[in-house]
Amino acid sequence: MKTLFSEKALLLLGFLGAVFSSSMAMANDEAAKNEVDAVPTTSWALRLPEEGAVAFHGLGNLDEAGLAQGQIMYPAPNAIGLLAAVLTHALIVDSSRRSQISKLQEEADKVLNPYRHILDKLDSRDLMARALAMTTHSGSGKLVDTPSQSRTEIMVESVPLFSMTQDQSAIVIDNLLAIQKPGSSPETAYRKTIRVVLAASGASNPVAHWTANDGEKLKDASTRLIAQSIDIAFADANTAPTDDKPYRTVRYPEGTSEKIERAQIIEARCGRLLIRTLRGTLMSVPANKTTTLVAKEENCGPIAALGK
Repeated sequence: MKTLFSEKALLLLGFLGAVFSSSMAMANDEAAKNEVDAVPTTSWALRLPEEGAVAFHGLGNLDEAGLAQGQIMYPAPNAIGLLAAVLTHALIVDSSRRSQISKLQEEADKVLNPYRHILDKLDSRDLMARALAMTTHSGSGKLVDTPSQSRTEIMVESVPLFSMTQDQSAIVIDNLLAIQKPGSSPETAYRKTIRVVLAASGASNPVAHWTANDGEKLKDASTRLIAQSIDIAFADANTAPTDDKPYRTVRYPEGTSEKIERAQIIEARCGRLLIRTLRGTLMSVPANKTTTLVAKEENCGPIAALGK
């Protein structure tokens, strides 16, 4: 079955959850590569995933993965021997780093232990159907099982990866999205990973909060994260890249921790910020309490619930 995503892209998405919070190694394509003609949203189709499993991980700090290698001396009789030694060491370091990342991610995933009975019942097709109903353009959208080469409707594919912060107060989505214009080829589709950070729940007992009513709050939050990331992708695909907004230091909460990004503030409303980082990454994050920008409250849609 054909898909807008290559096998390599899907493998990169899985790795994204492991490295996003540390080095952002899986950065988005350059803006020039993501430019597409205006994408009308009068008629569009959201493709349902083939499998029902939902990708959920613990959000951990992997900054030290593979960094504590020390300096290596390369005894070699000549340049060719030196090159061989360097390449061999690079392979060893890469293998070691991947092993460290795997162990750190396994440790980070332990935060999900109290929620396994809920997560095992989450169905990605159900979440996608719920998300479609929450998007800004829900009235003109429909669900499909297979992509088409229709000349009249847009084809959208969504591959979400969810993470829970270690304090269990918030959920984060990294959603790999592809938007294919009517009659165009998959190779020319808009592709970008959109990150959306849920505001901290503020619950004194996060396990009770997320598992109440058979995990309905966790399911609802995950659905709204998908819907918001799709809305952001549509808006970005219809907006020409611009550098007229200054880059500034943006502080925002990720759970109960504070994160810092050097970024352009694209929009501020409903208690949230939409920012574009120096790497071109689009992120929707809760506004810091010290933010001086006016957060407009009109037309909030699913954004409003992300701030609670």
